[in-house]
Amino acid sequence: MKRSSASTLTRKLALVFTGLAVLVGLVLYLLIREAIMLAEDNVSLRHLEANRGYAEALYLTGAEGPQQLDEVTFAYNDPDSLPTFIPDEYRYAVKLQSEIQTDYGEFFILVDQYYEGRERKPIYLLAHAEPLELTEHEGGLISLVIIVITTLLLAIFGAVLIRLSARLIQPVNDLSRQLADHQGNPEHPFTINPGAAREFQELTDELNHYRREANRLLKREQAFARYTSHELRTPLTIIRGATRLLESDAQPEFRQRQQQRITSAAARMEETVEALLSLVRYERDQEGVSRPLTAAELDTILEQNRSAALGKAIEFQLEVQGEPTIEASEAVIAMVVGNLVRNAIGATSEGTIVLTLDRHTLTVADQGVGLGDAPNSGDGHGLGLLIVTDLCRRYGWTFELENRPQGGCLATIHFAPPAHC
Repeated sequence: MKRSSASTLTRKLALVFTGLAVLVGLVLYLLIREAIMLAEDNVSLRHLEANRGYAEALYLTGAEGPQQLDEVTFAYNDPDSLPTFIPDEYRYAVKLQSEIQTDYGEFFILVDQYYEGRERKPIYLLAHAEPLELTEHEGGLISLVIIVITTLLLAIFGAVLIRLSARLIQPVNDLSRQLADHQGNPEHPFTINPGAAREFQELTDELNHYRREANRLLKREQAFARYTSHELRTPLTIIRGATRLLESDAQPEFRQRQQQRITSAAARMEETVEALLSLVRYERDQEGVSRPLTAAELDTILEQNRSAALGKAIEFQLEVQGEPTIEASEAVIAMVVGNLVRNAIGATSEGTIVLTLDRHTLTVADQGVGLGDAPNSGDGHGLGLLIVTDLCRRYGWTFELENRPQGGCLATIHFAPPAHC
């Protein structure tokens, strides 16, 4: 189904307005004409009322028969003296005011009564309508004035509508066009005319904000995909290399070591996949199960990564002062802590790696080479730390990496309180 664009909406609005303008103008013209005609009739009838007292005074002072009061008005005190074209319903009425149509033209008639002594007598006032009403020229002039005023009002209304269209509809049209023109360019900001309504300025700012956020999240997801693919490729490389070595005619001890390497790499792959699945479930449901992070879990992670320290004079130490409550699964913790431990092993030739856990933080301290020229940044201290940073961000934790004054690095994770306690 084809959707109407904002420009199409503008054209439709213009057509609708034109139709409404013509209709309103016609109705307004007819109403004003009717009001003028009604006013004419009321003026004529009031003219008869104004002359009634004069006619009564004439008859009380002895006048008889028809009396001409002015150029268009005549008075009568006998129904038989009325012109023959006056219908009987008016001739014998007691009291009324009306306009009547006759073969001789239009007339205004007033019928009433007066007292002469104790005798009640009728009185009639009859006025020809044409001299009292507007002439054709006057009616045409008034109609012209009405049309001009109506047209002027509609023109003003149309100008206001055009201005409103520029402030309300044109910004929508501009945003729609920019959406169509820059679909593949998330870096291109939305812009609208500075004269647009404030709400559209706010809408444009929000659209730019959401586009920037969407672009940032997309890049973050792409980077996370690259990092995790590296986490899978590394054990795969180990497995392939160990498999080729197993094909050679080696000593049983050597073959056993290669089998251990394969088992360890497979376990690491399984750990990575489980961590990713757990993360997907957490982000989908946002209802992670709260659980304690225990010393036994950290001890297991240390044992799984001791093989990376073979050939180095490195000792491991675990200090537990409290157990925090977290929502991350064991696989996610294994990926986070395992990466910290492996990076500490990679940066340390000899010394002690200390894991310290309390109710709010986990620290991994090593005695290695430190961060060098990049303090307070994890970007130069191993790809694994980028994964740690991203995972911590997803769970609302804070990750810090800094040099220790006595040498080596200190990695700290500040756990956020669980969202569903």
